[in-house]
Amino acid sequence: MIDDVFWDASEALAMRKAIDRERLRLEGIALTEARRIRAATKSCMTCTKPLRYGVDLSIPPQYCSAGCVPAPPPQPSRLWVGDLAPS
Repeated sequence: MIDDVFWDASEALAMRKAIDRERLRLEGIALTEARRIRAATKSCMTCTKPLRYGVDLSIPPQYCSAGCVPAPPPQPSRLWVGDLAPS
């Protein structure tokens, strides 16, 4: 997609590098914040087991495993303007 937006190969490469740098920066911030949350909570919010030191970014930091993460609430159904029109 980047190659389609930028005609010049050097501009496309510069944009890819910028995107990669930003991704790495944001992952570093996420790791730091996950470690801070784990240090503050110290135990799982669901099962109260102690949290392990390692951080897995696919699991919210206040839970010890994917099994402890509660299911997300169901999304409300969308009401469309067409549904309001009289039949």
